[in-house]
Amino acid sequence: MTETARAARAIVICAGTSPGVLWEYELLAREQLLDRTLLLFRPGNATAGANEQALAAFQRAVGHEATEGGDGTGALVAWLSNHDQPAVLRAMNPGASAYLLALRAHFQGRQGRELADRALA
Repeated sequence: MTETARAARAIVICAGTSPGVLWEYELLAREQLLDRTLLLFRPGNATAGANEQALAAFQRAVGHEATEGGDGTGALVAWLSNHDQPAVLRAMNPGASAYLLALRAHFQGRQGRELADRALA
């Protein structure tokens, strides 16, 4: 798994708090692969508490806190970390377009603050 992660151009992970996912977070930090990592959160308001816990677990594991895109409200969509300033992206209506935007931003090397102006609303 470590060699595969090192060779990957991009790493996309679904956020969680299971022991396996926590191990993956620690691997990314240890191998300094956070700049290639996009962390996606589960859609919907019903998962808000679990998503916030997953974000906290990720931040503890990698030793980073991200800036908030927008005003800090809305459902978690993604952790965009392909630059020195990682960003948490949120959307008021986290539909398919918000996730598509997060994926495109990651693969195009956009910074979170470029998307902060209600881009994911």
